[in-house]
Amino acid sequence: VRLSVIDILREMEEEAAPAVPQIIRLLKDDNSEVRESAVHALGTIEEKIESPSSVPRLTETLKDEKAEVRSFAAWSLGNLAEKSKSAVPQLTEALKDDNLKVKTSATSALEYIAEGYRNQVEKLSHQELETGIINLETALQEIEKLNSEELGFTKKAFKRIKLSVQRALISLKKEKDSRLTSRVLEWM
Repeated sequence: VRLSVIDILREMEEEAAPAVPQIIRLLKDDNSEVRESAVHALGTIEEKIESPSSVPRLTETLKDEKAEVRSFAAWSLGNLAEKSKSAVPQLTEALKDDNLKVKTSATSALEYIAEGYRNQVEKLSHQELETGIINLETALQEIEKLNSEELGFTKKAFKRIKLSVQRALISLKKEKDSRLTSRVLEWM
């Protein structure tokens, strides 16, 4: 019954937002299928919500005992894109997971979050820029250690992922430099 209810809520997308606190509680359920379904639902429901409340709990779920749950947690964080940028260190750590699906989902999630960073670079605070640069540099180093074929990516797709993270990093650094230059010019 819980699985059916979660599936219905997932299909409702952002209209199911009032149920998010109850779905978050299901991330601790004893049944891994319920946890997996809850993670998937949160990534779908909160995708269009400006300030998703599930990011910290989805991030914790990257350490779930079941690989399918961890994989869906990474997918959900990627689906939330820039709204889950606080999860980049944990997603980077998930690149070292023993399970290939988890690594693949984490790699894709980092691509989407990187694209999200690029889309909002001008809106980021100085601290968010600094944190983003550090986190994306670390993520890129870990991504470069991975084998694209082992993860099921074509070489072209894997190159696209790396380029996406590199471009985001470049955008963040350019924005940081631009702000610094503006400050220097203001002082003159």
